Amino acid sequence: IAFMRAGRIIETASPQALYAAPQTPEGAGIFPSCQTLAGAVKNGLLHTAAGAFPAKDLSDGPGVAVLRDGALTAVRDDAGAFRAVDARFAGPGWIVLL
Repeated sequence: IAFMRAGRIIETASPQALYAAPQTPEGAGIFPSCQTLAGAVKNGLLHTAAGAFPAKDLSDGPGVAVLRDGALTAVRDDAGAFRAVDARFAGPGWIVLL
C-alpha cells in the first residue's frame, strides 16, 4: 500500500505493518473509526487536551495523534481533570464524551 500527499509518496507498507506501526496520519487513517487529536510536541512528548503521549523521534512543534478504536483505556481520575458527560455502549466498547 502506498500513500501520497501533494503528489509525493509519503509511506509504503504492507497492511500488517500499517496496522502495527503507521508512520503517517494517512497510513493510520486507513482503518475505520480513527480520530485525530491535535497538540504540540515538546521534548519527546505530544501534549494534547487529553494529556501527553510519547512522541519518539519527532521534532518539537505541532503534532497530531491518530487514535483508533481500542487505543485508549479509561481509568478513574481522582484529581478530576476530566469529567464524562455522556457514555454509550457501542458494540465491543463504549463511546465516552469528556
